[in-house]
Amino acid sequence: MAPEPPKIRGLFTALGRPAILSFPIKDWYEIVRECTSTSDCFVFEVGWYKNLGGKEEHEFLRFDILSPDEKHVAIVVAERGRGKHNLGDHATDAAQFTETAAAPASSGTILTPPGAITPPLTPPEIAVAAPTSPDVARDSSPSSAEESSSPLHKANKTSGKQEEERQQEREQCQAVEEAAKRAEENVKAADETAKREREQCEVAGENAKVAREAAKREREQREVAEENAKAADKTAKWEREQCKVAEENAKQERKQREAAEAANAKLLQELEAFRRAATILHPPK
Repeated sequence: MAPEPPKIRGLFTALGRPAILSFPIKDWYEIVRECTSTSDCFVFEVGWYKNLGGKEEHEFLRFDILSPDEKHVAIVVAERGRGKHNLGDHATDAAQFTETAAAPASSGTILTPPGAITPPLTPPEIAVAAPTSPDVARDSSPSSAEESSSPLHKANKTSGKQEEERQQEREQCQAVEEAAKRAEENVKAADETAKREREQCEVAGENAKVAREAAKREREQREVAEENAKAADKTAKWEREQCKVAEENAKQERKQREAAEAANAKLLQELEAFRRAATILHPPK
């Protein structure tokens, strides 16, 4: 009985047949490049082939990855050059199964980045068997990569080619690290901006509170002034009424005084007439 495959997401599966899984390119880096569990595995063979049968040319890189216990093989086939401009895309993960390829003794998994065409489990010129040991049988005879030859071609794996691939891998790693550094700097700058905005909002809130309190005091002062104005209007009205009453009283007093003066004048006239009459009747001797 074959031992249970290691539980490393994306590389080994407990299914009895190979699975073709489509992951975002971000998951490729997380699973193969950055996962700590994957660091115990190692790639024991790398292959390259391309499909010239369609309108577009598609190149594929094939990685045969051995599990830490050296009992299981995961086959990773990725379309070369896909996803390098959309590292932030989040395509939906999809799993497909095929009945056309022979199931290996241990479960194998093929990963393709999003947007890539689904490669065959076993290219026509590569015979693959994934047994429970690291020995993998395959046709290692190289073929030409010219367009005039058969649709799928496997390139010769030379030290120069491997060095070029390693250099490309280092450049890609450096680009990813620089992108992560820039993203971290952008996040830090965004945090600083958000902090300044929060401080400005707090200052604006305090200013608004002070302005509301000042407006409240102004309203209270205006209400007091209006009450005082109303009281002053009432006082002025009362004073006007008192003045009017005083004028009426003065008018009555003038009339009474004029009547008294007229009566006194008439009395004086009568006294003068009486005196004259008395003088006539009794002349002085």
